[in-house]
Amino acid sequence: MNLNQNIKVKDALRRGQNRINYVCVSVAIVFLAVVPLFLVFVFRNDQNNIVLITGGISSVLIGIFFPFYWWLKETVRYKIWAGKNVKDIHRFYEEALSKKYITEHKFLKKFELKSNKQKEELKRFFNDRLGKKREIIRDINADIARETVFKSNNMVSIIIWIVLMIGAVYLKYTESVNDRMVYFTIVAGAVLIAYELYKMFKYKYILKINKEYISYKDNKEKIFWKDIQSFNIVRAGQYKPGELNIITSNESYSLSLEGIVNNRLNKVLDVLNENKHRFEINNFEA
Repeated sequence: MNLNQNIKVKDALRRGQNRINYVCVSVAIVFLAVVPLFLVFVFRNDQNNIVLITGGISSVLIGIFFPFYWWLKETVRYKIWAGKNVKDIHRFYEEALSKKYITEHKFLKKFELKSNKQKEELKRFFNDRLGKKREIIRDINADIARETVFKSNNMVSIIIWIVLMIGAVYLKYTESVNDRMVYFTIVAGAVLIAYELYKMFKYKYILKINKEYISYKDNKEKIFWKDIQSFNIVRAGQYKPGELNIITSNESYSLSLEGIVNNRLNKVLDVLNENKHRFEINNFEA
């Protein structure tokens, strides 16, 4: 391996986001949504058109299989590139795994697309770099503040209910609709908006994170980095908010991150990883 190990972890992770996640998501959106809608629009007056049918099926297949193919191929290149260029390889590896840019899942690894040369480079990547004892390398991300606060934000839900209420009022004066349904929608919307606002302002913050501790819901829970053994974030589901799971030397915590959307959870993970690194540096240098 020709080594030039001067790339910071944040820049290496950004590369993974651009070359892996963004490509996969963009292709999936185009071929699973944009192209089928375009075909339906163009051939909307001829639903039995063979072009519409074959084009739609082909588009869906491409939208499913190409991102998977790209991810399996690019994740190999990404690990090899990181092995040659990233300064703090152990920290990079942990964070890239947590962000799903790479994987060590046995089933998925069987399908990785790699040449014989890449197989040898990967062996050196795991043996020569990850196989060595981890060292604390100072690699601070100055873009992340010394202390970061995450607040609950349910504005999307509030906007949806406002739109529904406006729609109900519009239908009342333009269409023949049941008044009781209109009034029910308005009252229900007002109640739910009030509830969402209550959740938003119930706590000053959901998470406060710095290099010493993680504080949850206005200090309801305060967990110090010196006690934390591991943590992970579970993404929000259809009816379930995201969670921050923390294991300490004494107990485990499952902290609900209601009001923090999945896109924002990526930022939470970045802040957690960075402050864990800052704690390790301070502890190492002490």
